[in-house]
Amino acid sequence: MKTTVNKSLFWVLIFISIASCNKEETKISKVSVTYIGAGGFLVTNETHKVMIDGVISTGGAAGFITPSWETTEKIRNCEAPFDNIDLYLVGHTHGDHFNARMMDECMTMNAAARLICPPEAVGLLTAVTDNSFSAYQSRVITPDPGTFSCFDTLINDINIRITRFPEFPNHPYGVFTFNILIDDIKLTHLMGDLLNPGDYVTFNFNPDDNDVLLATGGYLDEPEFLKDYLNYRIAIVNHIYRYQYSGATYQEAARELRNEGYKVYVADSSISVYRFRKTGEEIILE
Repeated sequence: MKTTVNKSLFWVLIFISIASCNKEETKISKVSVTYIGAGGFLVTNETHKVMIDGVISTGGAAGFITPSWETTEKIRNCEAPFDNIDLYLVGHTHGDHFNARMMDECMTMNAAARLICPPEAVGLLTAVTDNSFSAYQSRVITPDPGTFSCFDTLINDINIRITRFPEFPNHPYGVFTFNILIDDIKLTHLMGDLLNPGDYVTFNFNPDDNDVLLATGGYLDEPEFLKDYLNYRIAIVNHIYRYQYSGATYQEAARELRNEGYKVYVADSSISVYRFRKTGEEIILE
């Protein structure tokens, strides 16, 4: 009798083991987003690093939240955590989004990095005194899609979609918006002036299943956009105007949205780190 029970228990355990092996495990994705200043971010997972509008100087981002001199020197010299960047993304060439001399140094020092930037950025890079553009020119991608048209590419297993926004009074060439898929987490980096509400519905630059929205402070000035027109599970509002409204004003606006169920937060200090964890379809800010 004892032998029979032991044999039965053995086969039950074998069945459970096989079932566990065949069951597909739910993937857990982790991405960290470090706010640099102005509209700049460093997006990382265990194997990749993407810098968006983050190669900026303290002076170039005057009037906005700015990185410290120590941080800009780390960026310039490709020191941790700004080392081994896979991809630099530049949305437009204003000084609060792009510094040509620093970018020339970064691309020269980081020999594996790729750069995606508007065509007009090349003129600024080649105008840098004693520049090294010819050494990294083959690693520079300059998409030139029409207004609200897209350019898709895959770099080091990172899916990127670039959409050109229309011209604005302060942006005569328009601006690039970036959709990034990294480790199953979908991010949208949204700069420039606010569009007509219908444009957010008509054009596919902010997909329905977007996880993380990195949006300029103007969207907190007009919070109905964050309520009705933009897709996200968690939003980090940034590029707030230091001398127009106080950080506390933006924080209060974000708290009001959170009270209504919208997960909106404000990046109001340089080198703030946001850690996202996605399990299945659920994403949380740790």
